[in-house]
Amino acid sequence: MSLRADVDYTGTVVGAEWIQSQKGTPGLSIHLETEDGSQITHAMWITEKTKSYFERDMTEALGVPVERLQDGAFLQHELPTFLVGREVNFRTKSETYNGTTKIKVAWIGAKRDVDPRGAAYSVAQMFGGSGDAGGPITDDDIPF
Repeated sequence: MSLRADVDYTGTVVGAEWIQSQKGTPGLSIHLETEDGSQITHAMWITEKTKSYFERDMTEALGVPVERLQDGAFLQHELPTFLVGREVNFRTKSETYNGTTKIKVAWIGAKRDVDPRGAAYSVAQMFGGSGDAGGPITDDDIPF
């Protein structure tokens, strides 16, 4: 199955490696695989402007202790394998460059468990309700 734009997915990091742009900008390429086996690569370019986003993604989404981001040996030799197996949520987007449209990762975040009952019950809890489904539905509950 191929990934679609503007969809939230749950994925697992299956690989990562350091990369460098043609202009010398360092980056980290993270390979993600969804539950259905679809794969996508997310390039995280690191500049002074993007440093805070990189730190947030590493610490909050991927569980890297912030102090490890100061350790060059860890970053070079351990980070790529440290990330393998980490579960994340990510959203895709469509991007067109030189007439070619590709699906890319828009953002990644920490894996969050989704309430199987749906959003409505979570909202009910926010407004002080019980948020429970009231038990299983029986034949008596069906009006026809």
